[in-house]
Amino acid sequence: MNIFSALKIIIKNDLVKITWLIFVFFVGTLYVVQKREEVFAVLSTLNVSTVVLSLFLLTVAKILLSYNQLFSQRMFSQKISLPTNFYIYNYTQLMKYLPGVIWQYIGKTGEYRRSGFSSLVSVKIMTIEIVSLIAGSAFATVFFSIWERGLESQNDLGIVLIIIVITLIILHKLLSTKKTVFYRMLVPALILHLIIWSLIGTSFNLLLITEPAHRTLPLLVSTMKLNALSFVIGYISLFAPGGIGVREVVLAATLPDFGNRALVVAGAHRGLYILAELMLFAFSVVLMKQKKT
Repeated sequence: MNIFSALKIIIKNDLVKITWLIFVFFVGTLYVVQKREEVFAVLSTLNVSTVVLSLFLLTVAKILLSYNQLFSQRMFSQKISLPTNFYIYNYTQLMKYLPGVIWQYIGKTGEYRRSGFSSLVSVKIMTIEIVSLIAGSAFATVFFSIWERGLESQNDLGIVLIIIVITLIILHKLLSTKKTVFYRMLVPALILHLIIWSLIGTSFNLLLITEPAHRTLPLLVSTMKLNALSFVIGYISLFAPGGIGVREVVLAATLPDFGNRALVVAGAHRGLYILAELMLFAFSVVLMKQKKT
């Protein structure tokens, strides 16, 4: 199959995703052109030290997210070294922006096969990773929501229980003989997601609130919650590669008090997020080369 045949298949099967990417690019460009004064006014409030700190927090969060993949692998007997796991994670993370939802997982399947996993085990690892990623982010959303406003009703507790039950049922079916390992790693995995979304939420909050005096704990917790929520919605929006466009709109819609600033900051935060992914991919390539030598 040549490259043109492959492109035809991608266009035929992923027309909705390609259309969405074009739509996001067009609307984003139009927004910047029509409201360039407002956009540049917002961007001008972001000083270099704040942007660097925000990028640093995102980078740390992305490194910790690779451990979610490692957690999924450790359910099985074979073990991948940390540099190899780091490379697989960062390499396939860039593939999620390609139209369609399969390329990231095709890349992971190939890397897992080269690392000694069977096709069946590779699929199980990726399924566990997806379930734990969505469940962990949903758990963080509810946790920060409860922290933000307390248990005002039984709905919050009910959502937590539903997340836990659904996750346990799915993983119970997948893990068969590995249940003991899973239950031993469950609490650390949930704590890991709370740390990850604390870092990402803080990173976003730094850009949203430029005046240190105006940064409050309730608003910080709120941005942690909303970032985790936007990730879940973006992840399950299969028409949007990497949740691009969806996460930004969710953040802007749930922060109406900040008006256009919320949308501009969400776009800038996405840019830093992609930059962190590119940096970590480059670093993982260097690690792999050192490992081979």
